[in-house]
Amino acid sequence: MKRSVTMPREFYIPKGAIKISDKKSDAVAYISSSVLSGQPCAKIFYGKQGKPIANYRYKNEADRAKSITAYFAARQEAAARKAAYAAERNAFAKANPYKVGDIFRTCWGYDQTNVEWFEAIEVKGCFVTVREINAESINTGDMTGRCVPLPGEFKAKSEPKKCKATKYGLKIDSCRTASYQEPKNVAGVPVYTAAEWSSYG
Repeated sequence: MKRSVTMPREFYIPKGAIKISDKKSDAVAYISSSVLSGQPCAKIFYGKQGKPIANYRYKNEADRAKSITAYFAARQEAAARKAAYAAERNAFAKANPYKVGDIFRTCWGYDQTNVEWFEAIEVKGCFVTVREINAESINTGDMTGRCVPLPGEFKAKSEPKKCKATKYGLKIDSCRTASYQEPKNVAGVPVYTAAEWSSYG
């Protein structure tokens, strides 16, 4: 089995190329001229990338300058969106509206719909610790059904999971996010909306 070889950035930069750095982002361009045609060329990199995000030959220097400006602007916008998202996420986590007893639900899967329920057992700072709970389930068809959580009925082998609070819920792991479930109060009893599941295994 062949291993892919990652070449360093220097491998892609022509000898004698002039470096142009964007003062408002981590984007950088290296400009040079084509050895064969003499046309303006540019290789543009973002962050610590070794391979250029753009590698073009242009009709004239004006087109090259316009292209570099566009790539720099795109990188600035991406950085601004990332910073805004991080600030929003951190602000929400600091306020942390979740409380002990809150119920969260996952819904994931490729060829089937998996549903899991979690209950908050501890809220501390911007973190929520949850444990998986059992659910009451009924079949509604061939390998399909609906289920509702059973608060307080923790699964025997479920382990506590410490998760950071976000407005989208809690990230259980790399492929599962549990969303907060707002119950309806019926005669003083919290009632949760049933979730649809399917199983093909």
